[in-house]
Order: sequence, then structure tokens, then C-alpha cells
Amino acid sequence: MLTDQMAVADDQSPAAAIHAAALLRAAVRQTDRRGLEVSIARLRLLASRDGHQGTASMALSTALHVRYIWSGDTAALAESVAVAREAVRAAGSDVSLVELTNAAVGLQAWYGETRDDIVLAQLTTLIRRFAVRDEPSGGGPAAPHLDLAEVLLDQHAGADPRMREALKSARQAAEAEGGSTALAYVTFTLRLLAKQRGRSALLDAAIAVARAAVAAVPGSTTALAQLAWVLLDRHKLLGDADALDESIKLGRAAVDHGDPENGSRPLAALPLMSALSARYATTGERADVEAAAAVGHRCLQRLRVDDPRQVPLLAGLADVWSEILERTADRVALDEVSSACRRAMALTSHDHPYHADLLVRLSTALHRWYEHTGDQSAAAEAISLARRAVVRSPTDRADVMSHLASLLITQFRASGELALADEAVELAERAAAAEGRENAALLSNVSVAHQTRSEVTGALSDIDRAIAACRAAVSAAAADDPRRSTYFANLSRALARRHAITGDTSYLTMAVEVARRTVQVLPAGQRDEARHLANLCDLLLILAAAGEPDNPDIYDQLQEAVEIARMAVRLTPPGDPNHAARLAQLGLALQKLSERNGEPQALDDAITTSRTAVDMTPLDHGTRAGRVAHLGHAYALRAQVSQDGADAREALTLLRAAAADRSATASVRAGAAARAGRLAASAGDWREAADDLAHAMTLLRRLVHGTGHGLTTERALNELAGVAADAAACAARSGDLPRALSLIEQGTRMRLAQASDANAGTANLPALHPTLAHELREVAEALARDDAADDLTRSPAEAAATVAHRRRLDERWQRTVESIRALPDFADFFGPPSPASLLAAAHQGPVIVVYVSSICSGALLVTPHALQHVSLPELTESQVGARANAISTAESASLDAVVADTLAWLRDTAVTQILAALDGLGTYERLWWMPVGTAAFLPWHAVDDVIDRYVCSYTPTLGSLRLARDRAPALPSTHSPGRAVAVAVAYSETESQVLLPGVSRELAALVALLGEQLRILAGADATRDGVLAALDRYPWVHIACCAISDPARPSASRLMLADGQLSVSDVRARPLRDAEVAVLAACAAGRSDAGASAAAVHITSAWHLAGFRQVIGSLWSVPDAAIARLMHSLYVEVTRRGHLDATAVPYALCASTRLLRQQRVNRPSVWAAFIHVGV
Repeated sequence: MLTDQMAVADDQSPAAAIHAAALLRAAVRQTDRRGLEVSIARLRLLASRDGHQGTASMALSTALHVRYIWSGDTAALAESVAVAREAVRAAGSDVSLVELTNAAVGLQAWYGETRDDIVLAQLTTLIRRFAVRDEPSGGGPAAPHLDLAEVLLDQHAGADPRMREALKSARQAAEAEGGSTALAYVTFTLRLLAKQRGRSALLDAAIAVARAAVAAVPGSTTALAQLAWVLLDRHKLLGDADALDESIKLGRAAVDHGDPENGSRPLAALPLMSALSARYATTGERADVEAAAAVGHRCLQRLRVDDPRQVPLLAGLADVWSEILERTADRVALDEVSSACRRAMALTSHDHPYHADLLVRLSTALHRWYEHTGDQSAAAEAISLARRAVVRSPTDRADVMSHLASLLITQFRASGELALADEAVELAERAAAAEGRENAALLSNVSVAHQTRSEVTGALSDIDRAIAACRAAVSAAAADDPRRSTYFANLSRALARRHAITGDTSYLTMAVEVARRTVQVLPAGQRDEARHLANLCDLLLILAAAGEPDNPDIYDQLQEAVEIARMAVRLTPPGDPNHAARLAQLGLALQKLSERNGEPQALDDAITTSRTAVDMTPLDHGTRAGRVAHLGHAYALRAQVSQDGADAREALTLLRAAAADRSATASVRAGAAARAGRLAASAGDWREAADDLAHAMTLLRRLVHGTGHGLTTERALNELAGVAADAAACAARSGDLPRALSLIEQGTRMRLAQASDANAGTANLPALHPTLAHELREVAEALARDDAADDLTRSPAEAAATVAHRRRLDERWQRTVESIRALPDFADFFGPPSPASLLAAAHQGPVIVVYVSSICSGALLVTPHALQHVSLPELTESQVGARANAISTAESASLDAVVADTLAWLRDTAVTQILAALDGLGTYERLWWMPVGTAAFLPWHAVDDVIDRYVCSYTPTLGSLRLARDRAPALPSTHSPGRAVAVAVAYSETESQVLLPGVSRELAALVALLGEQLRILAGADATRDGVLAALDRYPWVHIACCAISDPARPSASRLMLADGQLSVSDVRARPLRDAEVAVLAACAAGRSDAGASAAAVHITSAWHLAGFRQVIGSLWSVPDAAIARLMHSLYVEVTRRGHLDATAVPYALCASTRLLRQQRVNRPSVWAAFIHVGV
């Protein structure tokens, strides 16, 4: 029918174009897709005949734009823009406002597709054309508002000059023809720039222009809606409540003024719907959401089912219901979002620009549902939809990629799957690059992605990239960008994390300064001020804790923390969900200040404030246990001063309650249990104290199993060493020596298992029961991830979901461990080993277990039929740590004096007492030392009375000693002619790769003594693959190359070879069934750092735990000439029978050490360095 009507007019007459344009309007009103296509065909013909001038060209441009809106056909949009440009070009100076406006509409849509600044420049240039039109005298009603907008832009540093020119041109248009439409387009452009660049001055300019448009054409639906939008933008950017109220009022007016016949009312409803949902986000009044939804549904009812205008309305409805999901897990809201998005997607093709946005909306809603409920299927679907959005975006859209990256980060935190973090980082980087310029928000997202990945990897490269991205974001943000404080906050967190990884307090100091800057740049009235103040308080408390005890700045830092915490409390009203958290933080700051200066009033205030915080925290809240524990510790501190038994009892009650709370993280519970144990010990309740500390050990066990989780595992390991020693001390003081031995053995196994699977049950589990081993590893890593995450939550529902998740993990862990203990030979799995099995480890000679405790250090003398305890009160943690660090940091010239002083100190504080007790147990030739923690780095074997009387060995645990003995020796008891049983590995990292003189002499002596029994891998032949193959083949390995010891991560201790490094973990990964003896005659096989913690493990123990029955190594670096002399003496002794004799190794080392001491009695740094570990 339309075709017939169009044929009535003469194709050559101007009336034909006018008639075709009228038919186009009819097709648009009726959503007649066929009519639209007929109109396009007709108008394209007419436009070509009139040289792309006049009505036909303008109507064609509009028709093509409508096709784009209905179908998402970007080719149609491109043609629409090209036709409009050609019409403007052909019209020259006679161009009409309608032609300019039509071209502007197309360019704005094209900019929306491409985000290309060149297109934005073209749009500004087009608006500039208004300036050449005749300007009537006098100003119009818009003139004062345009003056204001121009002044604002001129005052705004760095304002885009194109925008000032656009405003000037729009003023002329407004004065010439009313200019409502042109002003609306300028408003749109300013809104877009304001949201992208976070510039409040641009936003205020947009408001001024929008008000001018309303004044120019009072009652204009378009003008009212545009002003409502921009006021809503101001509320969202700056939290302006008045702007929100006015936006709602204007939105209602736009809906009331809309003309149902031309279709303006349906889309005019969008700003009202958005403003009502924004008010719900502020007040929580569900009626606003329901009112917004009602407005949307009324508008939808007026449209045909296939009307493409349904799409933005349905998207608006999805946004309205999504606001509820930001607060709570509301199934109705999720269903409404899903229904609206799916209906809208059914109306759009896959390449329609709205399609990707709809996918993102639904993905976001499902992700919120997952955050509230823990529904993994929702999380998976959210990611799947986000992936589809990335694929279906016409171009690389930064916002879509950034959305997917954020979902992957959340899923990574839940699963620990590193591939997810890698993908998130790549997407965040792509999103930032796709913007084509430095975008502060996207750069900040890059930083978050890298920081998150570093939580597991601990990689400094991630932290450094995060810091760089944050700094770039801060630089890119405008001075009046309200989000600038967020970028500073992210930078502060990144700097603090670098300190946490490296221990470099300079980064912590910078983090504090940046946190102060974060507060300074906050806009007035910013709702996040309290949160940023709380972050600053946290960092000040960490900085104070990291300082040296005698640092006078600590008091000032704690005072500032208290004042900052008070400000945060004042800014957080009692009804706010974070009020209890702010009070808890203030209580902690007061407690730390009291600990520093001894002020009783500060401690009383801390207890009062912390008690209020606890009372305000729900019983099932994930942070409650931590707050209860802090309150308990405050009571304990007051009890120490006042000796008030009531305070002490209250402290114990609170700490034990926190330890039992399954809603808390494992580290919070373990810390509370440990404090309770130490408090009970101070009161002499030794048995209860041992129970509390043993409970802390079982909780820490969860965090140190398997691969661990970065800093969480490191902190747990350090805590575990002290807790196990204190538990053993309490058990010993209670008279229960078997339990004391079991506890110290259990704690040591747990600590070593993280790096070396020292626990026999753990080591065998993967091979015998892989499914259970995998389940155990998964749940342990999930527990560590939960521990590493913060407790900041957006809603009570999310807090409840966190608690439910922790309880599920707790049940899963207990169920898995119980299943393993039900297996044959696994009854003691992850529990204290039976005392009988431990005593059996001493059947070839006593084992001296030395533990260093804050309560009271001691030694347990283990023999097959007896167990004796020796109290060592002068063997303090501080002294042991200081002695070990002194040896590791001493210069060569002073090392002898340091070692001699240490040997004398060991004799006086511990060894004399131990040997006196040992004399009462019998006469022995062999003696094993098992010093725990940092004490393992001291030369117990070299004390005068010890080296003269006993052949000494070391063992990391009693269990590992039994395992080594239970394995049959790999070396033959007699010589087998022609068979090589040993390999020597020698490599020098010198530039010429020439072996050091001492190493060359060492190898020559080995060749002379061993002959055909020896194979040599030296120089370029000392490769990783070559050495690994040799370890499989030869039971005796002699290492004569540089090594790096990593006491904190013994699996990372490594040898430097011709083509790389060989770590202990590489060795442990081999099935070393015949590994008998490893001699680490390395030029730097001892400790490489000066600050190994109590959780440290020596490299010799690491090789022993990797599979070698016996290992010889040095506690510190020894000159290569001295090593060569000792090694020659050693090998002379072990080859006296004509072949390598593994049974002679400990005797040979003892004899060689005694000989070297006779020769160089004043050089204890030479003769006391080497130790024997194993059988």
C-alpha cells in the first residue's frame, strides 16, 4: 500500500520527497519495518537524483538511523552519517538547523559505537557551523545560562576548548531559533565527557545548558528529560540529594508532558525510572523501585510487541530491579531483571549495540545473586554471559571487558584458579588500551586485577604494575574528579601490599601518606569519607606495629590512629551497617595506644568501646569473633596490670568463645586460642593452656597444608612455630611429657609439611588415595583464600553468605580429615603422633628435642624407654634469634668471634644442663639433635663437651628419622667393580666458568679416592637435566657449586647450574628410591638471609626431607679451601674399606671436624660449620 501511495507523486517533483518523508514518519509511528525499507529504497533514489540535497537526503539519513536503532545495523548508521555529512557539505553556507541537527544525531550515535575522539571532534566542528548563521539582535532566555556555562568551563583547568566553542555556537543557535534541540545535543556531549572524565565542572556546564533548553521551549519533553538525566548524573557523581529530588520532579513532568502520538512519552520515562531507583539505593524504600517499575510497564503497554523502543524501556526496567540486588538476595528482583533482559535480547540481533549491554546487565544481576547466596551456577552463568558480551560487542568495548575482568577476579578469589586471574589481568589491560588514552577508572581496574593476582603469586611484578597503574590513574584524573579519592585509595593499598610482601617499611610509609592524600582530595560531603579514614587508621596501626620498639614516632602514629578512628565513628551514624566496625577499630587503636604508653584510661576506653562494638555485631556475623578476640585481649592486658581475677576470667571466656566461632576465619580463631592458652599459662593453668594452644595448632594446620596462599601461609607458619613450642612448654609444666613431645613433633611436621611433605601420612596420601588428597588440598586452599580476603561486605545478606560459606568449609575440612583417618595406617593423620612411635626413633641413640618458648624453653631427652625434661629458662626467643642473625650477618673477619661467643653461650645456657641430665640415662656414642625453629641454625654439635664425647647428627623431626631408617640402604656393602655409585656436580658462576681452586682440588681428591665409583658433571655438563638424571641413577651425590638457601621457603633453596637453577622442589618431585647420601659442599649452602623466622628450615634438612637418608651441609658459608680440606678428610674416612660406606658418614664427619679443630682451633667458623642430617 505504501508503494502505491508513493507512486502517486511525480518522482521529479519536490512534492515526491516531502511525500516520501511523510510516509517515513508513518512507518516509524506504526513500527512498520517493511514500510521503513520501502521508504529507504525510495528516498535513496530521490536523494541520488537531487544530488544529495534537500528533504530527500535528510529523510534518508533519518530512515537509515531508524534502521540502525531497530536492528543494530552499524552499516546503516555509517551510511546515515555519510548522507547527512554530504547534505551539510552540499548546502554550504545555506545549511539549515535541521540539516545540522540531523548530522549531529548521526555523529553522536557513531561516537557511541566507536568512542573515537576524532568523531567527537567532528561533532563539535558540526555544531560550530551554527556560528555562521545570521544572529538576531538581543539575547534570548538561554543567554544568561549559556554565559554561566562558559564561565564554568573557562574556570575549569584543562577544560576541552572544543566544548567552550560548542557552547558559544549553541548560544547563537538558541538566540536565533530557540535552539532547544541543539542545546540538548550539547548537553548530551557534556554529560558524556563529564561521566567519562569525572569532571564536575563539565557536569555543571551540562546542567546549565539543559536548563537553557528547558527555558527555550517550556514544556518540551526532550528538554525536561535531558535536564532530569543530567541532574541524576550529578547525584550519582557527587551524592547531591537536592539534584536527585529535582531529577524526579522533572522526570514526572517529562512523562506528563509527553505526546503519546509521537512516541516521546515512553522513552521520556527512562530518567524518572532511573531517578526513583537511585533514591531507593539511598533510602532502601522498596516503594520507589515498585513505582519506577510501574512507570516502565505502563509505557511498555502502549507499544506494539515488536516496537524496537521496547528495548531501552526493558533495559531501564532491568536497571530498576537490579538496584534491589545490590542490597539483598531478592528472587523476585532477579526474575524481573532476567525477564526484562531476555525479552529485550529477543528484540535485538546479536550484533545490535544494545545486545552486549543487555548481556552485561543480566550478568551483573546474576553475579550479585552469587555474592549474596554463594550460588555457583549463578556465578558461572554470569561469566558466560559476560564472555558473550565481549564477543558480540561491535568493537573492543572497554566497559564490557572491564566487567568480565571484575567477575573473573571474584571467581579467582573463590576458586584460586590462577588462569582466571591471568585472564582478568589481560582483559583489564586490554580495556585500558582500547580506550586510546589514559582513562583513570580503567587504569584503576588494571591495578585491582594485578593486586588480586599477587595475593596468590606474591609476584612483585604484579604489585609494581599495580602501583604504576594506580599512579597513572591518579595523574589522569581531573582535579575535580570525585573518583580521584578512590584511585588514591587503590594506590595506598598497592603500596601497603608491597610492604607486606617485601617487609620494606618505606612502602608502608608511602601508603600512609597516600591514604592521607586520599582523605584530603575527598569532595565535601563525600559519603566514603569514613571508609577512607578507616583505611588510614588501619595503615597507621600497621606502621606502628612494624616499627622498632624504641622508635619515638610510634606513639605519635598511635595517637593519630585514635583521632582518625574517632572521626570515622563520628561520620558513621548508629544506623549505618559499618558503625560497629568503626567502633571496633577505635577500640583496637585505643588498646594499642594503652599498650604503648601504659595509660589505664585508654585501656578502659578501649574495653568500653570494643564491648559496644561486640554488642552491636550479630551473633552470626563473620567479623564478630575478631571483635570478641580484641575485647578479650584488652581484658587480658588490664588483668596483667590490675591483677584482677575477674578481668582474667572474662578475657579467657571471650577468647575461647572467639576460638570456637565457626563463623570466623581460621587465623582469627587460632589467634584467639593462642592468646587464651598464653593467658591460662600466666595463671599457672598448664593443662588448660596446653589444650588451648593445641586447638590453635589444629586451626593453623588448615592454612599451611599444600601450596599455601601467599602471605596467609607465611603468617600461619610463623605463628605455628611459636604456638607449638608454647603448647609443648605448657604440657611439660603440667607433667605430661609424652604430650609435650607429641605436640612439638606435630607442630614441626605441620610446619615442614607445607614445604616438604615431611608428615609420612601426608606424603603417602596422594599416591595411595589421590581423590582424598585432592579434596584435602582444595578445601585447604579455599580456607586460605577465605583467610586472605577482607571482611568488608556490602550488605547483611552478603555477610550471612560469607558466614555460611565458612561453616561449609569447616564441615568439609572436618569431614575430609575424618575420612582420611578412617583409612588403614592413617589413624594419626593431622593429629598428634603417638608417643610410643616417637620414642622408637631413639633406638640407635638419644634425640635431644630443643624448643624455644615465650613461656619457658626446654629440652626433651628422648630414649627408647624414657623421656626426660630439662627446663632452659635462659634460652629465650630474643637471644636465640639474635645469635642466629649475628652468625648469618657477620663479616668474614668477625665470624670466628661470633661463632666462638655463640658456642660459649650455648654451653652455659643449655648444653651443660642437657648433658648432665643425659648422663643419668646411660652411655651413648651417637646423639641426635632436633632443635626447633630458629634454634636449628645454631651449632649445637660443636659445643666443646658435645663434640668431644658424641658423634652428632641432626633430624628435622622424629618421624623423618624413622622413615629414613625404615628404608633399606641403597649402597652395596661391598665394592662392585666397574659400577659407579656416586656423582660429583661442580659448577662455577664466574664469568669464565673456571672452577674455583678449592673445588678443583676437591674433585681431584674425589677422583683419586673413588676412581671408577665416581662420575663427574662439571662446567657446561652440569645442567639441570643432567643432574636430575644423575639423582635417579646414583645413590651418592656430591654437590660442589654455588647454592642459595631460602630458609623461609626451603623448597625454593636451589643450586646454580650451567643452564639454570635446580630447586629442592625439583628434587622432591623425583621418585628418589635409592637416594642415600647428599654432600652439599657448596660455596654458599648456608643461610642466605639475616632474618629467618622461627618457621625457617635449613637447606640440609630440606634435602633430607626431599628423600636423602643422609645429608651433609654447612650452617654458614665456608671458604672453598677449607671445604676442600674437610672433604678430603671425610672421603678418606668413608672409603677405608675400599668403597663408599654410607654407614661411616656421620663418624667420618665427626672425625674430620675434630681433626680440623685440632689444626685450626681458633677458627670455629671453619670447623663448626658442617653438620650431618639423617640416620
